[in-house]
Amino acid sequence: MAPITRHKLNKVISGLEPGVPVTVRDLAENHISADLAGHYQQAGWLDRLGRGVYAKPGTALDLDLNLALGNAPVT
Repeated sequence: MAPITRHKLNKVISGLEPGVPVTVRDLAENHISADLAGHYQQAGWLDRLGRGVYAKPGTALDLDLNLALGNAPVT
């Protein structure tokens, strides 16, 4: 089962935009639970920014982009 999990993680990590946070809800859409995200954070695959918010490790957040995303309508 590890190769499936690793493949899933690689797919999600490679799809993350550098500098853009991802929520647990976003991860859940890719079948990654909050518990699994916590394990990925402990392993160094994700950086935890706050409760339920993660980012690609080793990337600085893009303030302008995140403010623009924060002003987007919620669907």
